[in-house]
Amino acid sequence: MSLSLAACAHVSPEGATDGGSGQSIPHFTGPYAKEIAEDYASASDYFKAVIADEQVSDAEYQEARERAAQCWRDNGFTGIKFFARGGGSVEDRSDMPVEQWRKIYTGCEEKAGLIDTEIWYWNLRTNPDNVDWPAAERDCLVEAGFLEKGSSVADMNRWYDSADPRVSSPEAHECASDPLHLLDDSLSEEE
Repeated sequence: MSLSLAACAHVSPEGATDGGSGQSIPHFTGPYAKEIAEDYASASDYFKAVIADEQVSDAEYQEARERAAQCWRDNGFTGIKFFARGGGSVEDRSDMPVEQWRKIYTGCEEKAGLIDTEIWYWNLRTNPDNVDWPAAERDCLVEAGFLEKGSSVADMNRWYDSADPRVSSPEAHECASDPLHLLDDSLSEEE
């Protein structure tokens, strides 16, 4: 099973309370100020402490991973792996129904603050200035020779949906995951 990451945002104006605990939302000012404030409102205490400075350090990301891994180990999971560019897996559990172990698995991710921490760790590394991601991805595909100069984002989406075998190439994947070419190429497939 791979980690599945999806941001859930609840809009709250800066300086407002999060609606649940009455805790004040800090005034964020960086390129992701609005998005961070939205995620902060419903985040775990761990993630709130991490993102208070609008950054996620390598150490904070690794701590979130270890917190989740420890929770999984405490709940009998084995074969825990994390991938260099995010996500990970555990061995399937045969001692309980799939729905039950997935609920435990996801609960550990949430309790550890891993979901939000991982999302923001990668957002801030691959797109620190919060540029238009689809446009950057399209530009990368043009630069790589997959799309014609002047192609639109809609053209890019049609190309991805096409039968062109280059869609699944490592170069196309790189444009989808790191269109601004900011990640270290030396990252291995698994940690």
